[in-house]
Amino acid sequence: MRATGQFDKFHILDHLRLTPRCGIGWKDAIGVPVIAVGRITPEAADAAIGDGAFDFVSMARMILAEPELPNLLAAGRPEEIRPCVYHYRCIGNIFVRGQVRCAANGSVGREDELVIGQAATTRSVLVVGGGPAGMEAARVAALRGHTVTLVDAAARLGGRWAYAAATSAANAELLRWLEHQLELRDVTVRLRERLDADRVVAAGADAVVVATGAQWGRPSTPGAELPHVRAVDDLAAWLHDGAGVGDDVVVLGGDLPGLGIAERAAADGANVTVLEPSDVFGLHLGLPGRWRRVHDLRADGIVLAGGAEVLEITADSVRWRDLDGDHETPAAAVFATLDAEPDTALADALRARGVEVEVIGDAAVGAGLLEHAMRTGLETGVAL
Repeated sequence: MRATGQFDKFHILDHLRLTPRCGIGWKDAIGVPVIAVGRITPEAADAAIGDGAFDFVSMARMILAEPELPNLLAAGRPEEIRPCVYHYRCIGNIFVRGQVRCAANGSVGREDELVIGQAATTRSVLVVGGGPAGMEAARVAALRGHTVTLVDAAARLGGRWAYAAATSAANAELLRWLEHQLELRDVTVRLRERLDADRVVAAGADAVVVATGAQWGRPSTPGAELPHVRAVDDLAAWLHDGAGVGDDVVVLGGDLPGLGIAERAAADGANVTVLEPSDVFGLHLGLPGRWRRVHDLRADGIVLAGGAEVLEITADSVRWRDLDGDHETPAAAVFATLDAEPDTALADALRARGVEVEVIGDAAVGAGLLEHAMRTGLETGVAL
């Protein structure tokens, strides 16, 4: 399209899917400076500008996720750039007349309120749980000058987000960013260590943050106890250890966890069906991202069935019903992503001992997913 006024000598090219040379024909043809737009990473932009494909790159989502992106690039510190995870919560809120938000950056739209400044009094802070909420709380608390220790029972950081990172490159980038931030801020990280209330009290921290996540169970559907039915907490054998899932996969639940599992299973060569009780897939995505994701999933051959009631899980199939009647879908593996309850055991035990705790992320609400985890982690870190 053609701009007007002081920019009338520029052309704006929207939604290019760029390789280093794909824009050169445009630039040569129109003979004026070219601005490229549309999910272009700094690395791709640098290569394309250097190759003459275009002259400028315009970024919006990435700048919301990381307002310091240009400064960090200029300083030669690209590893400190918080990545955009493309949840489209920023763009999506335009459609519902909501306040701008970012799933990865909880300060967006609240920059004047959530200011990470130096704490008036520095304290020792213990964070229990190494998912996004705990990592973000630890990062922000350390930035405020506190001495921070993060403890997690798992062998790696990330919590359930480590499973999400195994299904998406953007998710994996955010996990790497969080890990690097903890290193930069001198947060002490202790893994493979499960803390009970006695050990937390014995640690003697000035402040305790509980970020133990949710408990993802199995549905009450007949057959849910069969060995090929897996809850979210059973994903490690497949996503991390390389175990197969078979030719036919049924996913129960069509929000972000279910869609991520469906994409990964389809990429592994499985025939995938997603059964969602409501008519909405990708509920935690902004509307444009939801539309695009649903389109791409169906284009990849994944069956998305909304308004689906699961009747029974058998040894080799799932029986379900929708408005068109009863169906039976082959299933060598069934993944359940619907039943999440906050894991409050540690927080309850500490409160019973008179310990004041801050509970954040999925430990507070069940399935709040990334946006809630990052926002509550930030809010708690700023309040400490």
